[in-house]
Amino acid sequence: MNNKILIKLFVPMIEKEYDLFIPIDKYLNYLVLEIQNGIYDLSDFMFQKKQNPVLILKETGQILDLNKNVKESGLANGDELILL
Repeated sequence: MNNKILIKLFVPMIEKEYDLFIPIDKYLNYLVLEIQNGIYDLSDFMFQKKQNPVLILKETGQILDLNKNVKESGLANGDELILL
């Protein structure tokens, strides 16, 4: 599992948290689209997908650059993110 990290994702719109394994070589813009699709399904379609989503590192408030892959973004096991 060296090619994945475990993150906690908080989605304020539906007040839910998810633990996710994400691959370190995928770009964040691709992952966010896939994550939004999954949350949309899991929330019984209550989650509204956004065209320009924002990922925030909860600890620092840093907005992540979605044009970087997970490794380049500096994300690590146990990081907590917010999806807006």
